[in-house]
Amino acid sequence: VRYAENEHRAKVNGYQISFNKLHIEGHVGNLSVVVHMYREIMNVDAAFGIFTGRSPGKCIVIGRSVADGLDIGSIMRSMGGGGHPGAGSAMIQGANPDAVEDMIKDLIEGNQQSSVQISDVMSFPVFTVSSDTTMEQVAILLRQKAVPVFRWQMTES
Repeated sequence: VRYAENEHRAKVNGYQISFNKLHIEGHVGNLSVVVHMYREIMNVDAAFGIFTGRSPGKCIVIGRSVADGLDIGSIMRSMGGGGHPGAGSAMIQGANPDAVEDMIKDLIEGNQQSSVQISDVMSFPVFTVSSDTTMEQVAILLRQKAVPVFRWQMTES
């Protein structure tokens, strides 16, 4: 298998990821072992093998990872497969290998914990109002400062 010739890397959410797309003929056993060894040889946080065969529009995806916070099983479940944090696989119908790679990248970007910090969404500078400010005045200030205003109704229990 000429695996290393098809390899390319991407930095996604701080992880070094290797992708490899291969066309295989017939049944090839132990692809998961090949991807595991490939990840070790390439010395990356995670590796994904995207395999196509005789059936058009069908991809087998196998992923392996050693990175904390990168849950391969969760990524594969999102693609209709399964696994655990360090390993997983999925079979995808009706997709080309490039689209599958893009899908994996998107899932990794959404998979990182703490990807949004409070400082990314808070308003600055902070403004305050005195206790004698009416709700109408506060509403006007909130709209002027482009702060979202929600209508909230208290329910009785």
